[in-house]
Amino acid sequence: MQSPDAAIDELTRTVTTLGFKGALVNGHTFGTYYDERAYDPFWACLQALDVPLYLHPTDAYVTPRVFDG
Repeated sequence: MQSPDAAIDELTRTVTTLGFKGALVNGHTFGTYYDERAYDPFWACLQALDVPLYLHPTDAYVTPRVFDG
């Protein structure tokens, strides 16, 4: 999930080639949360593949950005 494009490639590969039924990821990657616009194509791919994603809860990264400002 460090790179949305790489995440799309890996999700597509694991579902179409390896037969995975979905994916599991942590709630953030080094403080990057997946509601950023850069991840919109990832969510579109997940929907197109029609597979579920389990968003694993994890501790906040240092100071969560939700508390900024």
